[in-house]
Amino acid sequence: MRALSRARPPIVGARLSPAPGLAARFTTHVEVERSAPTDGGPRGVYVVAAVAVVTLCAALLAGSADSPVARRRSTAPLGKSGDGAAAAPRQPAPREPAPQKSAPREPAPPEPVERAPAQLRFTYSVEALEAPAAKLPAFADSVAATLADARGWGLGGAIRFTETSAPGDFEIVLASPAAIGAIGSGCSPTWSCRLGSQVLINLRRWNTGAPGWDLSLGEYRSYVVNHEVGHWLGLGHTSCPRPNASAPVMQQQSKDREGCVNNVWPLRSELRSVAGLHGVDV
Repeated sequence: MRALSRARPPIVGARLSPAPGLAARFTTHVEVERSAPTDGGPRGVYVVAAVAVVTLCAALLAGSADSPVARRRSTAPLGKSGDGAAAAPRQPAPREPAPQKSAPREPAPPEPVERAPAQLRFTYSVEALEAPAAKLPAFADSVAATLADARGWGLGGAIRFTETSAPGDFEIVLASPAAIGAIGSGCSPTWSCRLGSQVLINLRRWNTGAPGWDLSLGEYRSYVVNHEVGHWLGLGHTSCPRPNASAPVMQQQSKDREGCVNNVWPLRSELRSVAGLHGVDV
């Protein structure tokens, strides 16, 4: 019996291989048992039983490590924490606020232009002579715009022309061709005329312009007012200075341009003549 108990421990100790991590512990235990005296006999049986129990535990531990549950735990999705709780959702990065567009600014009103004080003032009335009274308001507006234009006889504000309902320094009359022809004194029913303080504008010319006029009807109306008022200011007729030059406003452009180019406003030489006649500095 003793011979059998002595032979078994070495065989068992040599064959068994515990699970990794436990090999050192279990081998030491077996070696201790082997080095112990074997006089007692039953101690060898205890060694065999202890080794069997250790081997079984090691096998169970190894199997549990590779179980489906263990695999599920080890392969848990990255979005969850180890205890199975859902991870906090990612917060989007804060967007920078869009730049605020400033409201368009309204343009500043233009600075009022101060006109130089007039050195000379003239008043005029607007009348009709055998012409439709309905045409007078538009006629009066056109006359006022022409006389107030800085390019005209106002000499940049040195002379002021003001319309009045009372008798003024002169009269601007919208007259029918027949009425102009009846006045005589060199006035033709075909054209406009100036007689004394009356500036007579031919109704037909006002409505249709002149045959040889190359510019617009509105420009012709300004021209004829400038021409006849120029007579009242003291200027006579002039001629074309040279071919293709701007015609003087006192040239009879309604009849013949004489090689010049139609022109609405007084030339500088004409403006100087009016200034000299009326003692106005320009």
